[in-house]
Amino acid sequence: MDELVFEEFGFASYYSAPPAALVARHFDITDGLVLDSGFSFSHAVPILNSGAQQQYSRRLDLGGKVLTNQLKEVVSFRSWNMMDEFLVINAAKEELCYVAQDFLAELEDTRLPLSEGNKTMIDYVLPTHASDKENRFGYSRPSVPKRAKGDPSQQEQPTLTLNNERISIPEALFHPSDLGLHQGGLHEVIAESIAALPRQLQGRIYNNIVLSGGNCKFPGEETAFSCAHALRASYMV
Repeated sequence: MDELVFEEFGFASYYSAPPAALVARHFDITDGLVLDSGFSFSHAVPILNSGAQQQYSRRLDLGGKVLTNQLKEVVSFRSWNMMDEFLVINAAKEELCYVAQDFLAELEDTRLPLSEGNKTMIDYVLPTHASDKENRFGYSRPSVPKRAKGDPSQQEQPTLTLNNERISIPEALFHPSDLGLHQGGLHEVIAESIAALPRQLQGRIYNNIVLSGGNCKFPGEETAFSCAHALRASYMV
């Protein structure tokens, strides 16, 4: 990498650092933990004296790419074949998926028909050759009851109807075993990383956890991570 930076691009100097260290610097974190969950992997990295402590870091082999691929497979099985449409499905995931605060209760609600109060079901209109730049990957709209066959009231558009997928896909971040990964979820990765630290530092680190990366942008995720704080008692007794 040094050869590429200096000889190919002609840089006079550069600074190499793990993403967690840059996040800590941006938020002026002296002691804490950065959870960086990105495209390919997720890392929990403790920060001590403003420096990333790699020896206490823990990695989860799960990132946004796996979630998007899982959503591709689910919608391709249930609806349209979208296996070659990574960008479209990724856009739908980023816009419509969220972390449920009570997964089992909300999953039960998705079993209801739209007419009986299903608030999770939503339509995602797929892009066509006529799509403008703003909607080049598609757009969402409220789900409507199925029209009678042959109803000419509206022009038919290729549409994906997402229901329990909106919550089940992000839930894999907390239960990777649902996707066949024999690892703990993000909250467990945080707890394992902090548990590896000296005991006298653990409380301070638990009180300053920063979420970073695209997978931490799902609505509801920050609230869901309160479970990581609940684990503190079991690791500090």
